[in-house]
Amino acid sequence: MARATDNVDLRAPGRSAARVPAAPAPPAPATKGRIELAGVVKSYGTVTAVDHVDLAVPAGSYCCLLGPSGCGKTSTLRMIAGHEELSAGRISIDGHDVGGLTPADRPTAMMFQNYALFPHLNCRDNVAFSLRMRGVPKAERHEIAFGKLDLVHMGDYMERMPSQLSGGQ
Repeated sequence: MARATDNVDLRAPGRSAARVPAAPAPPAPATKGRIELAGVVKSYGTVTAVDHVDLAVPAGSYCCLLGPSGCGKTSTLRMIAGHEELSAGRISIDGHDVGGLTPADRPTAMMFQNYALFPHLNCRDNVAFSLRMRGVPKAERHEIAFGKLDLVHMGDYMERMPSQLSGGQ
């Protein structure tokens, strides 16, 4: 059986030899980009958003943070990128502690979530905005908006302003 580094003879039986160069060797595994979180904590006042997270992401791998709204996914990514300070713990990239580095000095990039919300309106009023523009009475549009928020488990947050929501909310 041919290996990726072998020259392969593709001639039909009885034909003259034609040497075809082998396909290039597969790329070497990535050696840069290993991310480690050790006991990472992020608190906002009395609320702990990230509670002692330990995580190792090997170089060259693909990692997803999954969880419900408000569980700390965005806060964790912001700490890795340097946009949030750690309350406790350590973040290292390629074995180097990056906790004291600015975002510009870290080998990371972050794409921010784009809020399509009116910052001066609470959640309920943002959801009900199009109904307001269509002249739907206030009580009716609030009832409809609450139903939509409750459908996505956001009913408890209907009075919050966009600045008071986590990235996942």
